[in-house]
Amino acid sequence: MRDFVTLSDEEKRALSNASLTSRGINVAAASVVLLNPNPNRKLCTICNDSANIVYLSLGQVAITAEGIRLNPNGGVFTLGEFSDFPYFGSVSAISVAAGSNVVITEV
Repeated sequence: MRDFVTLSDEEKRALSNASLTSRGINVAAASVVLLNPNPNRKLCTICNDSANIVYLSLGQVAITAEGIRLNPNGGVFTLGEFSDFPYFGSVSAISVAAGSNVVITEV
């Protein structure tokens, strides 16, 4: 992820004027949609706040042991216009065990 200091003044203004949402979502052994498509997504961080491995899928149903792996206890994936991965579509997740929590912060 790019550091906030490396953003242009225009990008910093866009982020400071955007609305911020943060929420926790329970992820189990069945795919769940974490994010709906958002063409206005500036920046989004998904953090695995559980002791279990979580897998992310972009634009489709999540499958265990496929896609983007979020390691336990703090594995992070960042996406959006001001990230190194400018993706605006849906994101789904699945866990290797029930009771896994991910925390999402989206601007």
